[in-house]
Amino acid sequence: MAQATSAKLFVQTWNGIDGEATEINSWTAPLYGLSHYYSLDEIIKAASALKIGTNTVTYKSLTTHHGIEILWPEPAVAIRYSSKQTP
Repeated sequence: MAQATSAKLFVQTWNGIDGEATEINSWTAPLYGLSHYYSLDEIIKAASALKIGTNTVTYKSLTTHHGIEILWPEPAVAIRYSSKQTP
């Protein structure tokens, strides 16, 4: 079976402040997004942030003025797999 080697989260946002936070299964992504502008971000992470089964992605706003807006189409995770076969 091929092994997952990396993961990338794609998310489109409109933020009320520069930078927002995202967690994937308790791994915190670097801040992303732009204040009062549309932003399409690609957040790269090692595949170890993912687990077999259900994965939880949590978005946290850093402001009470105007929080993060997650835009459609909804966020997606792409996973890269190794072509090497494991015994």
